[in-house]
Amino acid sequence: MQAFLATLMILAGEPLPAPPAGEDLARAEAEVREVFAEELSAVSRQPSGKLKADSRKLTAALARKMIETAEGSRPAAKYALLERARDLAIAAGDAGVGVRAVEELVGSFQPSAVSGQQKPQDAASWASEGHRLWNQASDKRPAERLRTRLEAAECYLRALEGLAGFQKTAADKRLRELGWRAGPIDFEFDESTEGWTTANHIAELRAEGGCLTGRITGGDPHIRQRRLAAEGNDCPVVTLRFAVDSGTRAEFYWTTRDSPAASEDKRIEFPIHGDGQQHVYTLDLCGQRLWMERTITGIRIDPGAAAFGTKLGAEFAIDYVRGATSR
Repeated sequence: MQAFLATLMILAGEPLPAPPAGEDLARAEAEVREVFAEELSAVSRQPSGKLKADSRKLTAALARKMIETAEGSRPAAKYALLERARDLAIAAGDAGVGVRAVEELVGSFQPSAVSGQQKPQDAASWASEGHRLWNQASDKRPAERLRTRLEAAECYLRALEGLAGFQKTAADKRLRELGWRAGPIDFEFDESTEGWTTANHIAELRAEGGCLTGRITGGDPHIRQRRLAAEGNDCPVVTLRFAVDSGTRAEFYWTTRDSPAASEDKRIEFPIHGDGQQHVYTLDLCGQRLWMERTITGIRIDPGAAAFGTKLGAEFAIDYVRGATSR
């Protein structure tokens, strides 16, 4: 996904890092070319506009590999990998892989200039810029059309949590056209972070050993998942299994289609064992009127907080997050 300036932050979260530039980025791009030299050579033997089916599959596969490699990489390398993955997806004509790369960029870095224009400062402006880019893409050739619509996707993804009504419906529809898929509450972290992103006071978020792991760097740490379309009535119980080596309590927030901002009335606080061992925590949401009868679009986990005795540098490992019909 997750954190953004102004309305792009979750409950006053700290800004994400800016995209790297200069020598650091140039060095990272050179490293990517060196590490993937053989594979990049294989996919560049034909002009992108004339790629055959097998070559397109090979190019898209390399893009997916770069997205996976980006997890846990230092910021400059991560940015270089995701940018190259997006470009490869465009060359392959694979919108689904392209929007996945864009989503990872949105969840990891502050926005760069969109189409050379000044960056919007609020959700409505992001959405308007997305609409402009999407419509502008219609008259372009296939590769440029996809590139422009991925630029629109960045705008929509940065706006999504602040939108409601028609604007949110339009953004959702166009993201789905590109292959962006919201799913149920079912995360195992066996191979990736599965769209979870840092929102505040978390460093080194990665999938490791079948868990989502990270380190707490401030007093209000939280991570988020905004790629959901789960009916609250279908999963009135949420089960989490995780370890954290400090603290006494944790928090669980959610957003809904008709209430897209995280807030204190969509929150559960629960006791935890800050002993570094894995424990199962079951959250009963049946009595939460803002969960039941609602479509859940995002969730946030605070694995600790300064107010709960969580120490800076504490580490956590989330084994799974699952929605269920009963305990």
